[in-house]
Amino acid sequence: MKASVLVAMLQVVALSAAVPPQASSKPMEGCAPTPFGLAPQAEVVEITNSETVRVIDGRLQRLDLHTGEKRGDLGPVGPGGPRDLVAPAASMSSRCGDPELDGEAAMDHSQKNIQQFSTTWTVPSPPIDRDCGWSKKSMPFSIWNAVTGGNDGILQPVLGWCWFNEPKYTLANWGEIGGKYVHGKIVEVAPGTSVTGVIDFMGKNKDGYAYRVSFVGYPDADLTYTRPSAAEGIMEYIEKRDFPGPDTTLPAEGEHVAFTDIKLTLQPCHEAPKVINWTTNNTSYPKYPTNSGYNTLIVDDSSTHGHVEIYYR
Repeated sequence: MKASVLVAMLQVVALSAAVPPQASSKPMEGCAPTPFGLAPQAEVVEITNSETVRVIDGRLQRLDLHTGEKRGDLGPVGPGGPRDLVAPAASMSSRCGDPELDGEAAMDHSQKNIQQFSTTWTVPSPPIDRDCGWSKKSMPFSIWNAVTGGNDGILQPVLGWCWFNEPKYTLANWGEIGGKYVHGKIVEVAPGTSVTGVIDFMGKNKDGYAYRVSFVGYPDADLTYTRPSAAEGIMEYIEKRDFPGPDTTLPAEGEHVAFTDIKLTLQPCHEAPKVINWTTNNTSYPKYPTNSGYNTLIVDDSSTHGHVEIYYR
């Protein structure tokens, strides 16, 4: 259903993440990039699209996706939790820097019984300032849609700029389970490419709720894992430490990212709403100033062909 265009100056959403304060262009030793900034390497796990992870008897296990055969023990699970809206674990903050990522978002935390949530956007042009990195003036940034997690963290297909201190865009699918960050294969992608991030509920098993996080057309990067609780809520987001930051550190062309063809379906016996009730999580923050005068624009709140624009300029 087409909604009247809402020129809503949605206030800032401040997601917490970790970023190192040191001058070196390399990440702090023992730390790795995640959607929340830098995290202890021991908390970051990469798996292939033929593997999965789940908690069994209090320990996080790496398994064959198809046979269930054990491929590795990743250790005891931590507290986990919905880090998408709260400060990250103390270990991340103390070892890898202060949690300072900000950004602009549209979200609807009321959605439950989600079967699939998908969004399409175009990889923007690279920033003029290519001397980028986690401790450089030109900071990495991320663009993603997500199912926001419920009690066990967020599920995110993420487009990242300069995540590995190199001036390029990459795709990666992320989730959190047992206090660890899990991701699939990292794939480089060119500016101008249309990408579609998808989160699918794959079914319930004896260990919890299985999900697949993916980008259409990039099956090697698929992430499938089982978490103890069902994921709830949806979000569209642009994330950057100093958002929006110096103009030369933003995409060189354009003024916003258009999140289009937004689709939400619910599980059998549950009817999806015709419209999505987009909002922000905290109205106490002032909006970010932009040249366009916009922050987040809800162009179409449909649950079958939605359109949200988030402005960085």
